[in-house]
Amino acid sequence: MGVKLKDIAEKTGYSINTVSMVVNGKGRISEATRKVIKDCIKEMGYVTNGSARSLRSGKSNMLALIVDDLINPWLSAISDEIIVYSGQLGYTVNVYITNGEVTKETDAVSDAIGREADGIILLPIQQNNESVKLMYRHNIPFVLLGRTVSEFSDDLSVTYDELRCGYIAVEHLLLKGHNSIMVMNSEKNSYTGESRLNGIEAAFYTYGKKIDSNMICNLPINVHSRRKQIRNVMKQMEKCTAVVCYDDMVALEVIDYLKKEGKSVPGDVSVIGFGNIGKNIPVTPKLTTIDSSENKLPITAVDLLIEKINGKNPVKKVLPVMIFEGDTVADLNLY
Repeated sequence: MGVKLKDIAEKTGYSINTVSMVVNGKGRISEATRKVIKDCIKEMGYVTNGSARSLRSGKSNMLALIVDDLINPWLSAISDEIIVYSGQLGYTVNVYITNGEVTKETDAVSDAIGREADGIILLPIQQNNESVKLMYRHNIPFVLLGRTVSEFSDDLSVTYDELRCGYIAVEHLLLKGHNSIMVMNSEKNSYTGESRLNGIEAAFYTYGKKIDSNMICNLPINVHSRRKQIRNVMKQMEKCTAVVCYDDMVALEVIDYLKKEGKSVPGDVSVIGFGNIGKNIPVTPKLTTIDSSENKLPITAVDLLIEKINGKNPVKKVLPVMIFEGDTVADLNLY
């Protein structure tokens, strides 16, 4: 049999009620008393009965985080921040990996609901509405992270200003003399991809340039499928002087391909990404990238979800963005 509250009470001489308040961090208990009880808890190896607490409170104090993968350093760093910050607020986090597959995402949502998660943070596959519909059917609080789903674009989410992302990326390249710009965008008909493309088109229009639709490609989420398509597209686009990439991982894959082809970055081709993974891991060369000027995506997602769990009505957040200049964009005006 495991150690129970009454065992702690008997050994310390305090009532079960006093021991319970210390365990749950409640009540006006002196620091001296708390120390005695906590020392005893540690000595006897008492473990809180999470199931019993859940029955009493109606909460599991568990959140679900559903993401594409943890290979991407950007996603890995964000997931880590969500886990750490949630822990500070008294929540554990179950992490689910979808690999960009619709079935895995829907299964992850179902599993989280079955395990009675208090809420879900979902980095959605943008062409999959079923996961969001499933969360609605079960009335579970959720926040969409980094992306939205077209049909539910007004739902609770924390995202970047995607239109602005596209605009300032192309503006930066145009101002540096680039006119032949390839765009490696996200999935076709995705909310993020469409928003960025609107910003890209607006930048071309503002500077009196015309966008070449043949220079735009849509990449799948799945890493292996994406790499193959990047190689195929780059082989066909020999004349481009710059590439706007959907995220920094795509940018690194493009740079790797160019190096293997004997081309230099930014000498032969300039590359710009999104996500600023260089703030989390060393990246060579240092990427020119777009990121939020407020590094609050994971913290904001957790805060919004906790508000929702507690019965409040938070509103979606759109984070401002800016360009972080690195070493992967050449200024053609100097040549």
